[in-house]
Amino acid sequence: MFFFNIVKFIRHSLGNFAILTAILIPILLMFIGFIIDIANIFFTKSKLNDSVERSLIQISAHILSSDDFPHRSKVTEIAKRELSEELQYSFREDVDDIVNNSIISIDSNNDSNHYTISISADYKLPYNIISRVLYLYKDTEYITISTKNSILSQKEVKGSLSKNILFILDTSGSMLRRLDESKSDGIVKMDAMKSAVNLLVNKLETRPNHHDKIKLGAVSFAAEVDKTFDISSGTKSFMKKVYDLDLAKKGYSTNSHYAMAKGYKMLSDIMKSKETSKNYIVFVTDGANSSKDSNNNTISTCIAAKRDGIEIFAIAIAFDSYAKHIASDLLIQCVSSNDNLYFINDVDAMNEAFIKIGEAISQNKASRIF
Repeated sequence: MFFFNIVKFIRHSLGNFAILTAILIPILLMFIGFIIDIANIFFTKSKLNDSVERSLIQISAHILSSDDFPHRSKVTEIAKRELSEELQYSFREDVDDIVNNSIISIDSNNDSNHYTISISADYKLPYNIISRVLYLYKDTEYITISTKNSILSQKEVKGSLSKNILFILDTSGSMLRRLDESKSDGIVKMDAMKSAVNLLVNKLETRPNHHDKIKLGAVSFAAEVDKTFDISSGTKSFMKKVYDLDLAKKGYSTNSHYAMAKGYKMLSDIMKSKETSKNYIVFVTDGANSSKDSNNNTISTCIAAKRDGIEIFAIAIAFDSYAKHIASDLLIQCVSSNDNLYFINDVDAMNEAFIKIGEAISQNKASRIF
């Protein structure tokens, strides 16, 4: 009798377990599907927003680099082209649909010295297969992700702007190698970088009425931040500090995100004051970061800085094919426009790049995403 009672109990328990399982499994699957959808929504919105922001920065660069303000129809044409190019990274199969359905608006002031460009873009994100199989969403198979960003591109700023320039300088061990390793008596990368920075500073000093409006600072780095030079006036004292730079204490690896975050904070602190200024980051490195996380964190800081109106330039010194392949995405996403990125392999190219940057900084132009 006892044996039969045990068997009966087991059968009863198994039945209850089967019923409970039949109820819990669909609920669990629905929960998993919901979590996947939420994660996809946040990830996709971030990617779409970044693509729109990068396209606006490229559009502004086109406007500010032209001799005259382009007509609205030309700006719209540029906007569609740049948006299409930026979307290729994350929405390759849906580029045409997103661009064709985007709303591009362009406003200008009465003097026509600036444009405010806005882009509103939508993306239809399909629900995941679990959600669709379980009929969580009966009315539609996708959710619409939307983003809207604007940028102010100002061609001519009345009066002179104060220029705050922050250099992010790589002082890792590889910077002590020769710029052209085929020449036994060639200049080392770090010395070439110092001389090029001096050329840029001299370029700015020769501009009329610019001497007392330039403020310079720097952050040197390798595995972490090595030295910090506060942003201040006085080009001679700044250059003395630059020429005194040497191999970083922890020069065995390259992690640019610490220096980029430090530099961004230094400029942000200045931007909190009431002084009207234009702010720049000049990022100089000779190799890829040692970790992917450092790349991602550097890019995030660059995006935040550009959103605040900081213009970013980058100089890649003597990258080999591997480093160029690894670091290109980092540098492309960091700079304010493709024209602000320089890959150099000799002293003449480096000097020319820094002179061009000096010329660009000397112009009274401004852009800001909002």
